[in-house]
Amino acid sequence: MSRTLFEKVWDAHVIRDLGGGQALLHVDRHWLNDGGYNALAELDRRGLSVRNPELSFAVLDHLVETTPGRTVSSSAAITTARP
Repeated sequence: MSRTLFEKVWDAHVIRDLGGGQALLHVDRHWLNDGGYNALAELDRRGLSVRNPELSFAVLDHLVETTPGRTVSSSAAITTARP
């Protein structure tokens, strides 16, 4: 029986099968959506950093101001992350 793409990717990232349908996975990319700034701010507050920032990807989609006549300075949702 052939395996699905999901099964192949999942199996390639399992570090340990914990039983009961649970597994410890290796995550090799960090995908942050527009709410991810909260996590980065918390790391900063604790004096911590992202271990491998080159593996992190972020998108701003829902927090981008869409009102006609908007400017970058008028958008309070734009956050600058430090490396």
